[in-house]
Amino acid sequence: MDCAQHNAEIERHFDSIAADYPKLQGKNPYYHGFLERWCRALVPAGRRVLEVGCGRGELLAALEPRDGHGIDLAGAMIEHARRDHPGLRFTRTSIEDFAPDGSYDAAVCVNTLDYTWDVGAVLDKIHAALRDNGRLLIATANPLWSPIFNFASKIGLRIPESRRLYITLLDLVNLLELHGFEVALERMDLVLPSGSRACRASSTGRCRGLRSCATWARPSSSSRGRSPRSGASTPSRS
Repeated sequence: MDCAQHNAEIERHFDSIAADYPKLQGKNPYYHGFLERWCRALVPAGRRVLEVGCGRGELLAALEPRDGHGIDLAGAMIEHARRDHPGLRFTRTSIEDFAPDGSYDAAVCVNTLDYTWDVGAVLDKIHAALRDNGRLLIATANPLWSPIFNFASKIGLRIPESRRLYITLLDLVNLLELHGFEVALERMDLVLPSGSRACRASSTGRCRGLRSCATWARPSSSSRGRSPRSGASTPSRS
């Protein structure tokens, strides 16, 4: 399998669930609400924002950008996004084919990096899209969750799963630094309502091994004007 074949598979998967996507997200409202609040806290309204893997555009719209641009592989997702959020721009494209211009204040990549073919190439594209002092927000799933995700998808408790490359927080931080970013914040959270049974089962209210990863980074001052790194070891498909 190569990048084009991989992207075609991911596109088919998300096209197939585009019509039901709001209902599927509604199965986990607290989690999606947490991600929205986290992004809004770090990206003030009125900014120029790029969302990579925008889906139907709900998160991008919630950020209230001055100029919001969402890109996604799935044409059906883009069609819904354009209809639901006519004040924003949406483009059907892969991040590999996206032409960055260095003008965005912020880029958001929430639960998307896991589905890309070459993480390093994606980070290079996002780096080139951001202006000086821009920021990149990334949320990914802890690999330890993968058996739970797969089981929950099979029994209809969450969005159906597709081919996915889980990335550890340590690997993500190392990749960001390799590709010209300065990591400003890294955290892992177990995203559960505070009164839930799972949280009450832990004496600290936390379950350290089972957290989602959230990271925000900015282009490092020394990386401007550089060429994309060659020879860096980054997760990719084979």
